[in-house]
Amino acid sequence: MINEDVPAALDGQRLDRIVALLGDISRSDAAAAIANGGVSVDGQPASSGKVRLVEGQSIGVDPSDATGVRCLRLELGDAER
Repeated sequence: MINEDVPAALDGQRLDRIVALLGDISRSDAAAAIANGGVSVDGQPASSGKVRLVEGQSIGVDPSDATGVRCLRLELGDAER
């Protein structure tokens, strides 16, 4: 499991967008990872990518359930594309 906290630059963004940006994957791949049970928020399984997160919330991604995830990155310059 890879765990990262939501950075200030992504405060208020949807979970699927955050997973896509941090994982360097498409939003549809991020949505699939969420649907497969491979993503958690604050230790609880995420059931929808539509939820908006706030700075400091913890996101967990199980790479075995997240097809296409190369690596989670928190270089905010990369997340701002």
